[in-house]
Amino acid sequence: MAKVQLGDVLLIHLGNRYHEWRMRDMARKLGYPINRIEVTKQTLPKVKQLQYASLQAGREIIWLVVDGYVKDFVETFKRVSPAKRIYVVEMNNRNLAKEMVGLKARRLRVVPLKRVKTYEEKREVLRKLVKRWSVVFDNQKTEKILLRLMMQNEESWGDVRVTLEIFKETGHICTEKDVEDMYPDSELYQLSEWLDRVLRGNAKRKTVQMLHYYLHTKQYNASWMLNKLREDILNLSYVYQAYRRGILRVPTEKAQLQERLDTAGWEDGFPLLEIKIREQERYLQYAREIPYRSFISIQECVFSYAEYIRDEEDLYAVLLQIQNHFVEKEKEAKMELLGR
Repeated sequence: MAKVQLGDVLLIHLGNRYHEWRMRDMARKLGYPINRIEVTKQTLPKVKQLQYASLQAGREIIWLVVDGYVKDFVETFKRVSPAKRIYVVEMNNRNLAKEMVGLKARRLRVVPLKRVKTYEEKREVLRKLVKRWSVVFDNQKTEKILLRLMMQNEESWGDVRVTLEIFKETGHICTEKDVEDMYPDSELYQLSEWLDRVLRGNAKRKTVQMLHYYLHTKQYNASWMLNKLREDILNLSYVYQAYRRGILRVPTEKAQLQERLDTAGWEDGFPLLEIKIREQERYLQYAREIPYRSFISIQECVFSYAEYIRDEEDLYAVLLQIQNHFVEKEKEAKMELLGR
């Protein structure tokens, strides 16, 4: 979004909390009060009054909420005064939005905000908001966890802002424990991160801590966790094959991937279509970094266990077996170097 100035008309999507919070954050940054008007046929006279500017009034944000198509709104709005005002027009009617974008009015600049749809776009909006609140995190991981949980629960943003601003005033450094307190009933960790750690032979303290969290805090069943690990293995097997065939080299949209599979005549690869873009990226990174022979050995480790395991110790044994594979590979590599 371009630098906002007096006389700007910012068009946002009705009900889009990302747009709404960007506007409210802008108002707080500028220190301008918000004058909110619900626009209907009956309240159009209030919009008409905006053509007059008061010498005594300070700078403000006029927030107009237009639900549906309100006849004569654009014709009325184009006469409003730009003096000391920034206008936010929140609407959901496409035809009305087109009329506003094509508005010809002296000293008014119409700026439609882009849709916030993708995971990355949403995270970037929240990242900038959190940065504005000037909180200090103990590490980047904590910040990423907070942003993910905020995306999952839009209703929590107000409470999060207040908490982070208290942290700022008191000089408190935000930790994972603080995030867990903000979201006591949410997933503190991503299961995909734990799966990735396990399949890379990482059985360090953080991996064990995450396992304990899933089994004891979230009350997940150990056999369910192992089945999730197996699902990851099966997905990786398809990604490895697709990568070696040249079908999947970078994360690819479903329609384009379908076309490549049809061209290659590889019907067995259709399960790839069910893997989301973000997961494709994780699997591809793994396929690039872990040799296929190592993957086959890890696959054998995971599937060698009985379908139903009893407890945490059995699941931890799987972690250690995979870790031992990587330890042995590292020893072999060192011996080979010494042999040279």
